[in-house]
Amino acid sequence: MPEVQEHRQALGQLKAFVGPLVTQSCEQHIKTGTAPAYFHAMFEMYKAGVAVQAVRVFHDLLEIGSTHEGLLAKSPIQWAHDLALELAGVYEYRAKFWIRAVCDPPDFDTGLNWDDPDEIIMGKDWCAPMLLVMHPSRFMPFDPRHVWDRADRETTTRWLSSFADFFAIHIKLHIDRLADEETVELAKKPKSASTPKTLIREPELGSLFTEPEKPAPNVKREFRKLKTAERNKKIVAEFKKLKLRKPDESDVWYSKQLSKSPTAAGLNEETIRKIIRN
Repeated sequence: MPEVQEHRQALGQLKAFVGPLVTQSCEQHIKTGTAPAYFHAMFEMYKAGVAVQAVRVFHDLLEIGSTHEGLLAKSPIQWAHDLALELAGVYEYRAKFWIRAVCDPPDFDTGLNWDDPDEIIMGKDWCAPMLLVMHPSRFMPFDPRHVWDRADRETTTRWLSSFADFFAIHIKLHIDRLADEETVELAKKPKSASTPKTLIREPELGSLFTEPEKPAPNVKREFRKLKTAERNKKIVAEFKKLKLRKPDESDVWYSKQLSKSPTAAGLNEETIRKIIRN
């Protein structure tokens, strides 16, 4: 099926991104064949992928900070460290979205309380399965009879927060280590004579090089993005099936047929064509 091939391709790209050590460890867990082991393997791979990206972001920020050192209120290393942590913290709640989507694809409930991030993430009545905390994911003994038993809402909220905190700590440790390594390397270099630099805060650069206020995660926007991405994925899947049955039709014909699907409700044919062409 096209969806299976798409997932295989994405998983292969993720394995190449995180490297052989993480991949081998995850494959060992998957071989046990239990739902908690599979979840644990995928969470570890997801966490490793974000950590690799955080490393890249830190190095990019360090390069930017070093180039504009005269505009910073602190050392480039500290500036890159603090801003990388800031960016990682803003998206910490994505781990919760990911866990919900892995266990049960979101049904995008209507009538949500947009002031309650937990309700946006979990819907109105979603509760986490016990597999999340069974060995090797966590410390509860594995019991195949109760893998899909559900916790209550309060426990679900606590579990998701625990996973998100663990995710954030993992990223923070990576960024802290990078900053420490860069500080040691800098200390090894001989100091060169230089003139004192004056801190400059030009209006157009102020938001970039001065202390940023901590932005609150826009959970509503992220939820809508996830909802749109999930809808588009379903439309593309329907398009691929339709094209297998009718391979010689035009995009105009495909979009017209797809517009009749409940998945594409409310979309015009031009928008559908843009989705299937991407």
